[in-house]
Amino acid sequence: MFAEAQPIQNQFAGLRDPKAEYEEADAYVIALAKLRGGIVVTQETPAAEKRNPKRTHFIPDVCRELGIACISLIGLMRREGWKF
Repeated sequence: MFAEAQPIQNQFAGLRDPKAEYEEADAYVIALAKLRGGIVVTQETPAAEKRNPKRTHFIPDVCRELGIACISLIGLMRREGWKF
C-alpha cells in the first residue's frame, strides 16, 4: 500500500494539509481504490469549488486526475438504492 500511496503524495503535494500534526490518510484511501478498482467516497469538494481553498488539491481533484471514481455519501446512497 505504501508503494502506491507514496507516488500520489509526491505527485500531489498540495493534497497534504501543511498544518496537519499527523500523517493524513487521503493518499492511502486513493491508493487503495486504485489498487482494488474501487470508488472513493468523500464529503470533500474540489478545490475549484471552494472560495479560498487552503490546499491546491483535495481528494476529488486527485481522483479526477488519476481516473479514479469518486462520489459523495449521498452519491453512494443513490448508487446502492438505499431507502429510508
